[in-house]
Amino acid sequence: MNAQGIVLVSIFWGLWLFSLGKLAIDSGFFPKLVGWLLYIGGIGYLISSLIYLIAPELEDIRAIVEIFTIGEVLFILWFLIKGINIKNT
Repeated sequence: MNAQGIVLVSIFWGLWLFSLGKLAIDSGFFPKLVGWLLYIGGIGYLISSLIYLIAPELEDIRAIVEIFTIGEVLFILWFLIKGINIKNT
């Protein structure tokens, strides 16, 4: 039951990445590539969840689709390495 709950929650994680990707693209503080990779990560979470719910026997495809979530990792690494340089006015 715990695994099924995590799959249901990952649908919302995917939806969250769409709004975060939009903010990253529009903000100008991040490269647009990071924002688009967040969109792709959201799609990856949604596809992975739907595969688990609709066709759990396709576990191999689900593992491949989860690679799309690399955008989240790049977003965090951007904060840790580059950060945001806001000039004071």
